[in-house]
Amino acid sequence: MDDVIKVALLLRGLHLWVMWVVFALFHLTLLVITIFCFWLWQISPTAVATTAKSVFRLLRLSTLAQIAGTLGVTVPVVLYLYLRVWWRVYTLLSVPFLFREIAGRSQDDS
Repeated sequence: MDDVIKVALLLRGLHLWVMWVVFALFHLTLLVITIFCFWLWQISPTAVATTAKSVFRLLRLSTLAQIAGTLGVTVPVVLYLYLRVWWRVYTLLSVPFLFREIAGRSQDDS
């Protein structure tokens, strides 16, 4: 295998690993902030569950979920689309940052 291909595969693997670590840390941070806010404002878990249940009934989300399921929009599809959006945003934000040194060095060499 060519050395360039090995380096490209290594960089791709590192890029994917960093992406999933950032994904996990981002969502864990959101969870911790949410739990901290609930603790700070002394909101009980039963109050959250009751509010969520009433919002679910008020917005008729069960009917919307049935319509979406009929149209083929299921939970795995929504999660897949969310991951695709995450992938695009992460790539747009990280690739220029990660490879600016490489681009800067190649411009200096020429």
